[in-house]
Amino acid sequence: MKYPVVPLVNELTFPLLFFWFCLPFVTLLILMIIWLQLLLNEAAAAAKDKPCL
Repeated sequence: MKYPVVPLVNELTFPLLFFWFCLPFVTLLILMIIWLQLLLNEAAAAAKDKPCL
């Protein structure tokens, strides 16, 4: 098997590859943070509306 003449990862392509590799993980992290904020807000609103006996 021959290696490619031009390497896939070099100082020019590394930032681009790193960005595309990390993008799904960062997107999932942001979505999870937003979702947890919504859940916490719903729980706080439900606890506030619930009468204490």
